[in-house]
Amino acid sequence: MTYSDPDFSLVLGGDWVQVRLLFAEHVVFRSEALGLHVKIMGITQPVRPERTRLVATKLLEESIRREHAAAKAGVTVTITKQEIYALSDGTAGTYRGFDSSGRSFVTVEHTRPIRSVLMFFEAPTSNAANLDQAVEAVVQGLSQ
Repeated sequence: MTYSDPDFSLVLGGDWVQVRLLFAEHVVFRSEALGLHVKIMGITQPVRPERTRLVATKLLEESIRREHAAAKAGVTVTITKQEIYALSDGTAGTYRGFDSSGRSFVTVEHTRPIRSVLMFFEAPTSNAANLDQAVEAVVQGLSQ
């Protein structure tokens, strides 16, 4: 499966398919074999190279805030790991977690001087072991 737009290109093997959405600011890809989906969004925003870490940190903090805000009443969200690290041409951030409704998730974002790409992976907790495999496949297949 191959996808391309002005923000990023993606090449994925296996059974990945694009889920068609109308009027969405993001694209969604699903793998039945892995039992999960990923939502990807590009943000074009020029960032000075020395500020990619700051922008990556802010994007990660905002994503975590949205995880908690989007939780339904009575659903507890737990973030289990959060990390910011250098890329050869920018900064990446990631966090993972789960909620009490049976959902597991990983968010990965890459901030480079021209744009940021945010990837939101989600699976039922019963398929959480497949999240790392999906993250690896998408990150390896991604071009900005």
